[in-house]
Amino acid sequence: MAPLEPRSYIAVYGRDSCGWTQRTLKELARNGVNYRYFVVDEPRVADLLHSRMNASGISTRRYNLPVVDVNGNLMVRPDVEVAIQEYREKLYQQAGYD
Repeated sequence: MAPLEPRSYIAVYGRDSCGWTQRTLKELARNGVNYRYFVVDEPRVADLLHSRMNASGISTRRYNLPVVDVNGNLMVRPDVEVAIQEYREKLYQQAGYD
């Protein structure tokens, strides 16, 4: 699936009331990772997320939060360390360190 932007990024789709979402955001911040956070209760956000999930073959019928998009790779409730590693690998590639 095509990334949302050309540079390395992490986009987190979740809810303010979701403990898993809040833990993910805190862990990203603790590791100094810049991320974008989208609240899935907003119809535009839900529509975008669901279209990207469908394109990735992920069911939108029922799923856990957060959904994390790392450079176009969607992961449902991922291990945050895995998401950070993938994010950093792309950063290093873009900087010419590979």
